[in-house]
Amino acid sequence: MPAPALVSTSSLTAIRDDLVFTDARLLADPNVASHAKSIQGTLTDWEVVQREQFAHWDAITKAEALVGAADDNLDDFTPMFANSIRSAAGEKSATWNLFFKVTPYEFAAPVLGNQLEAMRRWVQLLAKQSELAAHKKPLEKLIAAADLAVKARTEAVLANEQFRSTGGLAKFFAKMSKTRDGVAASIDTVAAKSTTLPRNYTSRFFRSRTVKVSVEEKAQKAAKKEAERQAKARAEAAVKAAQAKVKAAMAELKAAKKTK
Repeated sequence: MPAPALVSTSSLTAIRDDLVFTDARLLADPNVASHAKSIQGTLTDWEVVQREQFAHWDAITKAEALVGAADDNLDDFTPMFANSIRSAAGEKSATWNLFFKVTPYEFAAPVLGNQLEAMRRWVQLLAKQSELAAHKKPLEKLIAAADLAVKARTEAVLANEQFRSTGGLAKFFAKMSKTRDGVAASIDTVAAKSTTLPRNYTSRFFRSRTVKVSVEEKAQKAAKKEAERQAKARAEAAVKAAQAKVKAAMAELKAAKKTK
């Protein structure tokens, strides 16, 4: 009989737990103790794969940090640049409307994405604005850093997906499953040659439970979904706050006109 299946969504922690259990049960039974070497070899392979997985997760985390840093730098540039336009031409000028369709606060709300693409167009516009030309090179550097951060994040995520679907983790899982099935078959052979061992002898060397969904992966997915929800809520709140300010300013302007 094959060993009880471990599904591909099982976490590495759950897989190690299963392997350690089998190793300990094999060593405790002199009839099959020699088969523990196969499981111990798989545990050694597990350590390599676990380090690789941590390296991929660290790469994603670092890339996310760089994306955040790039976004903060562009956000810090935005009000400074807006003040330069105010000083050079004013908020009601054609120059202002060329760069800002919404308030600077609203403009800086997204995390890169549309904001990054809009600021990329600013570089082209700045080439034709002599009074603002000094901002062109600093902005180009910030955009280049943002592009590198986005690229690093994309590559880190894709590398982790490849590692899990067809790379190191997938290969380890296939090899581990084959090893466990081989150990189960060997134990079956030992039991078949014995007149005293029970018919369900092989099952005692494997966990009876099957991990259907990794607890770690559940937690990671929940954390990611919550982070996305919070980010969306913050962005929506920022937009609403900016809209409220604009609405209030327009109301004050109308009131001021009426009093004249």
